[in-house]
Amino acid sequence: MVNPFTQRPEPHLFKEGDASDYEVFEGEAGTWCTRHRASGQTIQSVRPAIDMFNIANLGVNILNLGVGIYNSVQLHKIKKKLDRNQEQIQSCVEKLDRNHQQVQVFSEKLDRNHEQIQSCFNSIQNALTVQHRTLELLVCNQSNLAQQMNILREEMRTGFQNVVEEVKDLEARRCREEFQARTFLLLKTYERFTYTVPELLEADPLIQRAEELEAWLRTQLNRIDIGKPERLPLMVALAFSVRAKADAFEAKGGDYTSFATKDIGLLINQLRDEARAFCEGRSLYTLGVEMPEILYQYAFLNRSLCKGYELQKKVNTNLI
Repeated sequence: MVNPFTQRPEPHLFKEGDASDYEVFEGEAGTWCTRHRASGQTIQSVRPAIDMFNIANLGVNILNLGVGIYNSVQLHKIKKKLDRNQEQIQSCVEKLDRNHQQVQVFSEKLDRNHEQIQSCFNSIQNALTVQHRTLELLVCNQSNLAQQMNILREEMRTGFQNVVEEVKDLEARRCREEFQARTFLLLKTYERFTYTVPELLEADPLIQRAEELEAWLRTQLNRIDIGKPERLPLMVALAFSVRAKADAFEAKGGDYTSFATKDIGLLINQLRDEARAFCEGRSLYTLGVEMPEILYQYAFLNRSLCKGYELQKKVNTNLI
């Protein structure tokens, strides 16, 4: 089965104008470049796994986001306790002054958490943009491979091959658009969830969106052999959906906390299996020189999830 996640990239309109003002050509390094016809200025398109530090930042920012949400929930619990003790606080002027200072501290923490959450959203949007462009490059590579195979079988499939190619292009475009739509819906639901954390109004919709994206991603992953480089963008999106669902579970509290811990643990094991399968059958020279970026991204993503996992355990232990 042909991988639907490949397609020739469209020109990047870095000087605005129409697409006809640009041309796409293959550079000396084997990458796709976009040239502005009028000015002659050229920029290089995105290659798979080049922006590995953005994905590493994504993992770290997701960790900070989870901690911020946890602090917000704890703050909400503290405010409830302050409301119950309001009558006693009013009877003692000294206690009122101390509690007033605590409220100011909590307000400052909320402001800092809000800034961290906003920064995480910006990082997630940038990472998703990189992944979308990575998928476009994969689509382009897959189209080139299909074209070479068609040349070898041109005499046998004359008249029918054009129809097959049209179907492939439509299927690849449909899968890419569905990937973008699903990740965008989850991102918007995540934003609404963080703005309504104490009330948990968006917790259940966030869980539903995350599970829908996770189910779709696992279906697409089943179509690609484990260890293939094409699986990396899907694994990054899968980590985002599982982390979002885990944050919603932790915010709901109670028995849902164990579900969040279990999902993160399973995801970490899956990432390790994916990296192990990617290394099998490849020499050290291939892994370290020819294609180290993919292995780096798996390592950074695994490290960020493990750090968040360990931090959550420490927080739970301190609360107990």
